[in-house]
Order: sequence, then structure tokens, then C-alpha cells
Amino acid sequence: MAYGVEIYNSSGNTVLAYTSRVPRFVQSGTFTAPTNSNTNVTVTNMENNDSWDVFLSANAGAIDIRYTLNTGFFTARNSSAATVAVEYWVVRS
Repeated sequence: MAYGVEIYNSSGNTVLAYTSRVPRFVQSGTFTAPTNSNTNVTVTNMENNDSWDVFLSANAGAIDIRYTLNTGFFTARNSSAATVAVEYWVVRS
């Protein structure tokens, strides 16, 4: 028998099992993304694999900001016609 916690919903379906991979918060912050440019954000120990994820939020209208993972940092690309302040959150599973 394995040890750990399991959580079930009211229908008896497993919501969280002891074998589940749960994301861990790593880092958050803000940066300014200039018009039509890339911004690199350093994240200690970040690796370029699918166990890392970044969430971006810009409080502006139609803004197109995407990211790519790299070793030790992520790159945010602002393809819109406005400079914006961006909040970010990095998690790892």
C-alpha cells in the first residue's frame, strides 16, 4: 500500500491522487514590454522542458504577448502596437 492523500469529488471521482503531479509556484513579478519587441525574464534553475509554464497578464486592450521557454529565462514577445506593463507567474510541475 502506498502512502499519501487522495481527494475525491461528490461523485466518487479522484480529483487528486498521491501519484498526481501538482504545479509548484516558482516566481512572479512584473516587467515592461515595449512595442514590437522581446523581453527576457531571468528565472533561476528554469529548464526548457514541459515541466515549466508561464502565465502572463497585461491590463490593456487587444495585446498580443506570447512567451518561449529557455534555459534560465523566458522570452516574452510583445507583437502589439503598445508598450504595456505585464504581470507574470512561473510554475513547475
